[in-house]
Amino acid sequence: MYDKDNNVLPKCTEAARGENCLFGTVVEKNYATLVAACLASGHKILAESPLDVNIAKQVNILAADAGFPLEDIVCFPTTGGLGYGMEYVYSIQERMRLAAVNGDKQLQQPVLMDVGMEAWRAKESKIAEEEAPHLGPAEKRGPIWEAITATDLLQSGGDLLVMRHPEAIRIVRKTIERLTPA
Repeated sequence: MYDKDNNVLPKCTEAARGENCLFGTVVEKNYATLVAACLASGHKILAESPLDVNIAKQVNILAADAGFPLEDIVCFPTTGGLGYGMEYVYSIQERMRLAAVNGDKQLQQPVLMDVGMEAWRAKESKIAEEEAPHLGPAEKRGPIWEAITATDLLQSGGDLLVMRHPEAIRIVRKTIERLTPA
């Protein structure tokens, strides 16, 4: 996978020169090529790490040591969907955001959460109603599952959400409006 990224993504960064794109993901094992390409072409990077404070910091440190500005990095800690370790995900993400608020410059970047992928991997979001009638109608359950996961991740300190279902997006927007003072 990293070999393909190293071959393709630098060409993409060059083709998109001047567009201020977000490219990724860079990881601890393979960051140098994409960091250099994004620096040369004026783009931002998406720094992926497992949901671990120290590894997230390390990816940012490696990029910064290679000359990449911390303000041009978006953190991408991998997460889990609702019901699959959400308490763990929430507590680690919360620790990362509290460290940022308390001055840790390596963790003060915006945080992207891939909610859709994780929420729809959970069997509860997609199992047929006939197999689990106690969970309710499948066409409602999946979007609600994604929306609840997104809301939890926003409250834990996430800034950017990648979502899949239009109804889940509508629910989250409505929730944000209710929680945001006018």
